[in-house]
Amino acid sequence: MICKGGKRSGGASLANHLLKDDNERIVVVEITGTATQDLTQALKDMELTAKMTKAKTGLYHAQINPAMGETMTPQQWQYSVDEMEKRLGLNDQPRAVVYHEKGGRAHIHVVWQRTDIEQGKVIDTKNDYYIHKKLGRDLEKRFKHKQLKAEFGSNWDTMNERQQTIRDGYTPKQLKARVKKLYQQHSNPKELQQALKKAGFDLAIGRRGVVLVSDKNQVHSLMRFTGEKKKHVEEKLQPILKQLPKVEDLKKDQTQLKEKKTEQKRDQQYKKKVMVENAFDMVTKDEIGQASARFDKLIQDFKEERWEKKKSEFNDNDDGITRARTIDDAFSQVKKILDIQEDKERENQVQDKDRER
Repeated sequence: MICKGGKRSGGASLANHLLKDDNERIVVVEITGTATQDLTQALKDMELTAKMTKAKTGLYHAQINPAMGETMTPQQWQYSVDEMEKRLGLNDQPRAVVYHEKGGRAHIHVVWQRTDIEQGKVIDTKNDYYIHKKLGRDLEKRFKHKQLKAEFGSNWDTMNERQQTIRDGYTPKQLKARVKKLYQQHSNPKELQQALKKAGFDLAIGRRGVVLVSDKNQVHSLMRFTGEKKKHVEEKLQPILKQLPKVEDLKKDQTQLKEKKTEQKRDQQYKKKVMVENAFDMVTKDEIGQASARFDKLIQDFKEERWEKKKSEFNDNDDGITRARTIDDAFSQVKKILDIQEDKERENQVQDKDRER
């Protein structure tokens, strides 16, 4: 049984993690010692109490994870949580318990408030690694579960390693097999370094020997992956051992490189955005100019059409003149009117002359 935990801050982000929907089943089993039954608000309140002390981490987050295939009753879960609480010295502290099922495997999360309100200080959960390790063995014996010793000590298959390999896009077995194969194929240390580089890993010096640092800044022990002892690994890499960077320096360089790439990407996106905006402005201005010209022409055409229409809107039934439909018709009809008027004037003149005679 895997038992692990540690102090932490960030109650809201922890609540989001516990409630995210990548689990097949999520059950908030209990929230005690708080004024609310909302998980997010409860963890925020627990964390807030740390402000009365100098502590930066007001929460303690732990997990209890039985082996695949092992089942536990509600009473066994309750006993495990209470026993962990007692051994960590977090008795009667506000806590939240969340049950998860994922991939056919059940596990439980427990979050305690570390601040003791009465004492006005945080509870020191020292030696918690060994407490969790011993608790896991004791619970296995009590519930007659198979032992998971491979999850602890110097063995490579720890939960942290599992999480790191998953972040790198592999299962633990896949990553171990790939690194081990490359290690065995290349006897030349420089060739091995280049092969690992192509696979997405850099060699570096860690606290306990040579390690692999992935392009996602995840650190893995080379000895655990290859099954070789530290002495043999260092003998094989002796020609390049002194040239290898420290993990901290390599991760710092990778972070800077990543930030630089991110900044370059932002610059490219900004330049592209500016180009698009400029192009849009140019098109818009051009379209506005064209639209304005078209509008002016429409107004002018409208004015001319109304003017001609007004000139042609008449109806002289006696003389057989009807409303004009076109400008040409209007001019022809106006010409007819003028001709009729001239004819009438001539007739009048002739009549006047006849009267004079």
